[in-house]
Amino acid sequence: MENGFPPRFIEKNLKPKKTSEQVQSVPKKMLLLNLEFKGDIEAEILRRRLSKSLRKTYFTASLRLTFSCKKLFSQNAKDKLSHWATSTCIYQFTCSCGAEYVGRTMRRLEKRAREHYPAWLVKGERKRVNSSVTEHLVNSGH
Repeated sequence: MENGFPPRFIEKNLKPKKTSEQVQSVPKKMLLLNLEFKGDIEAEILRRRLSKSLRKTYFTASLRLTFSCKKLFSQNAKDKLSHWATSTCIYQFTCSCGAEYVGRTMRRLEKRAREHYPAWLVKGERKRVNSSVTEHLVNSGH
C-alpha cells in the first residue's frame, strides 16, 4: 500500500483491538471533595485532572467534586482574645485630669489593672498604696 504511512503503523492499526470487559467485583467508594470556587475554567481543569488521577491510582473510588463560594479555612484559626487577656505588654492609663501613667507587665493586663484600681479604693477605705496610679487616685480624689 502506497499511501504514505509506514507499514508497521498500518499493521498495528488494522489489527482488531482486544477489548477486555472489566468485571467490577467491589462497589466503588464515593470520595467527596469540597473546594473553594475560583472560576469556571479552573474548576473544569481541576475536575478533569483529579478524576483522571483518581481513575489511574484508585480505581475502586469515584470522585464527587463540589465547589463553594466561601472560604473553607480561615487564615487564623485561633480565637481572638480580649485585650484584657494580653500579657507581656506595655500599657497606658490616662486620667480625666490629663495625668498619664505608662507601665509594663508580664502578667495579664486585667490582673495588673485591678492592682492599680483596688477594691478597697472603691469602698472608700485607706490602705497601703502600691502603685503610682492608685497614689494619684487617692491624692487627687478622682
